[in-house]
Amino acid sequence: MAATLLKMRSHEVLVATNGESGIRAILERQPDLALIDISLPDRDGYAVAREIQARLGATVPLIALTGLGQPEDIKRSHQAGFARHLTKPFEIDELDQVIWEFRTRNGAGRT
Repeated sequence: MAATLLKMRSHEVLVATNGESGIRAILERQPDLALIDISLPDRDGYAVAREIQARLGATVPLIALTGLGQPEDIKRSHQAGFARHLTKPFEIDELDQVIWEFRTRNGAGRT
């Protein structure tokens, strides 16, 4: 759903359906930011974030997308290396704000 909405807003979007393909895509493409679901079929998003952070540092901001929104969940996502934590369902305006923030911080580029 987020991918469709972002494409409608003219963002370049690459979709990966599991953690392993997501890691490969992020390492190869090094996008302006990556939206990562915490619940993935092969490994959780926390493990994906830790691997990306270990290999790229903070060069690609990671945004957690999850139905888990308790304070402990948010703390855990930040500890794994996520720059932001969006709890589903989220408003597209909230996601737009996060994208705008990172584009402004890092200079306009691909999204």
